Amino acid sequence: MSPVRWSPPRSGRRAPVLAGPLGRASRGGIVAAIGLALLVSTLVPRDAGAVAADECERQRALFPKDWNDVTGERPVWSCRSHYAGLLQVRLGAPDRAGRRPMSLVPVRDDGKEGVRRDPDRPIFRIWLDADQARRLRRGVYFATVVRAEASWRSAWDCERSR
Repeated sequence: MSPVRWSPPRSGRRAPVLAGPLGRASRGGIVAAIGLALLVSTLVPRDAGAVAADECERQRALFPKDWNDVTGERPVWSCRSHYAGLLQVRLGAPDRAGRRPMSLVPVRDDGKEGVRRDPDRPIFRIWLDADQARRLRRGVYFATVVRAEASWRSAWDCERSR
């Protein structure tokens, strides 16, 4: 099998290297614009995108003090995952804005005592807006991100932001 070779079109016309205003700009003008962009980027404060010093505490306060306490939440679904095993999807009471806490609770079914929380695996939590909670109860697909308590600080890198 012979390799595929590319050849320019046979029209005889050459395509411009750059289209638009950059195509007509001189090489010196482009270099000057890049230099100016680099200069401006060095003047932007380094912590412009950093989270507030108390951001971790404010967000963690939205969840129960005892991360593993799911007594106030109602099971909505029970699911079996290839990697995570048996899980219960639970919803808590809505806040004033209609948002609800959702928890993914790892459980075991030992046959005798029924389904019980698996203390060896972490509980994952997130807040859902009213539409997401409605879709979850109806069984309509949506995607969200959940996290375990142990990953809370590493996700925000709170220790370095102080």
